[in-house]
Amino acid sequence: MEEEKQEFKEKNFTLKDIQRFRQQNQTFQKLDEFRRQNLLQSETFAIFTEYFLSNKFEVKDKFNKKYDCLENKEKEAVDSAINFSQQHGDLATFYASGLARKTTQERVGKLLGEIYGSRLNDVKFALLYGSKKEFSDIDVFVVSDTLKEIKNNWLDVNVIESSEFEKELKLFDVEITHPISVGEFIFGDKNYLLEKRKQLKEQPITKEAIKHNLQEAEKQRRFAFEYPENSSERKIGLSYFLTSKLIAENLKQGKRVFTREKLLNSQSEINIQLKGGRIK
Repeated sequence: MEEEKQEFKEKNFTLKDIQRFRQQNQTFQKLDEFRRQNLLQSETFAIFTEYFLSNKFEVKDKFNKKYDCLENKEKEAVDSAINFSQQHGDLATFYASGLARKTTQERVGKLLGEIYGSRLNDVKFALLYGSKKEFSDIDVFVVSDTLKEIKNNWLDVNVIESSEFEKELKLFDVEITHPISVGEFIFGDKNYLLEKRKQLKEQPITKEAIKHNLQEAEKQRRFAFEYPENSSERKIGLSYFLTSKLIAENLKQGKRVFTREKLLNSQSEINIQLKGGRIK
């Protein structure tokens, strides 16, 4: 609009003049391409919302009239969204569509209930952790012998079997210590969770645990340098390298430091060099 104002300022012009200007204008062409690419997705979300509300307020016959007027491509997209909602629940459908995510324990518990159903009966406990920002993915840590993991661009359910959980807890593994230390209880056996948090504070620090974290650090360092310098994989690998290394160095000093914030604060007391270069 600003470019059009500048072009036609103090001029007499017609609608055809504007159309010709837009055909040659790069800004307009970029916006129009964005519109074409996202129209179907936006319309699908809008129509699914109408479907959702028509069920809530018992006016599904009106929605069906609208549905009959849709083009085949639109019907296919709406059918896909409806099938997804029937399989995973309405809340998952809205979140997968890019809606802001309310990451409270109650809301995430409802979300997991809609997705997993009765399979949650096996869960030892589930914890909510991560950034909990509205447009970040939802991070959940679960101890279960039957539940399957979910990893996509909006939901990350990390599942560990109970025997593996017990083993890695004794080793102060970062993938256990971090969620256990900062996670918010969603559901499961809270007494079992409190018992494991107590174990983390009181269990002996062994040479095996220190060795394990040093080995994990080296493994993550090797993983990181297999990827380009500014890639997300490199950053994630180095992040896990640093965390495992700091846990090991603190354990050597008899310190139980597990939250990411406290570990980073302890870095000034521990000299850790990030080695560069690709691992051969």
